[in-house]
Amino acid sequence: MLELHLRAFKAVLFDVDGTLVNSRQRILLGLAEGIQNISGYVPSQEEVRRLIGMSLVDQMRMYAPHATEQELEGYVRFTLQRYDFHAAHDEFFTDALQTLQLCADHNLKTALVTSKNQDEMVVFLNDFPLRNRLSAVVSASDVPRPKPAADPVLEACLRLSVKPSEALMIGDSVFDVLSAKSAGAASVAVTYGFSDRDTLAGASPDLILETPEELLSWAQESLKPHATQETRFNT
Repeated sequence: MLELHLRAFKAVLFDVDGTLVNSRQRILLGLAEGIQNISGYVPSQEEVRRLIGMSLVDQMRMYAPHATEQELEGYVRFTLQRYDFHAAHDEFFTDALQTLQLCADHNLKTALVTSKNQDEMVVFLNDFPLRNRLSAVVSASDVPRPKPAADPVLEACLRLSVKPSEALMIGDSVFDVLSAKSAGAASVAVTYGFSDRDTLAGASPDLILETPEELLSWAQESLKPHATQETRFNT
């Protein structure tokens, strides 16, 4: 089996929810309540999971395709309020944070590339313990087209002054993988967030990892001096 080595890249891009942060309860509960506010029915957890990774405004637009921009803003605002209500459930994946820190310690440029909007990221970064190790942050508000379009990854590469082929995206949804692939970047998919292995495999990431511990272990091994060759594989 071929291997993917971090030493082959100059930049590592991290998704936030489901990758660095265990926000499962907050998002599943809050987004379901946001959808109920629009549609009048309570969606199943499986229905909500399929939306994870899209920007919040795009999620709202799916249930209110004819809504005005003002109405969409109201739906987003309501859902963000529900997220705040459930925020106590959030906790960081410690090993995922250590992976980001390890990348920065090895002089890899690091960035957050997220479907959160700018207002959400202002709140998030206030409590993010590694904000000083980041070289860039790209939210859904910073690009014309959020994930799964290539725009967020391309914008991150532009801000980091690297080519897309020199960047690696780590995320827990097919939207992360598709954004990376569309931009010409490599991708690592993690199954401990909102998507299962079969769903992620269908997007053909370069590597699939199961746990935060496995992510950190892979990063440690791939940053050893002997790990110098870039090779990619689909799982």
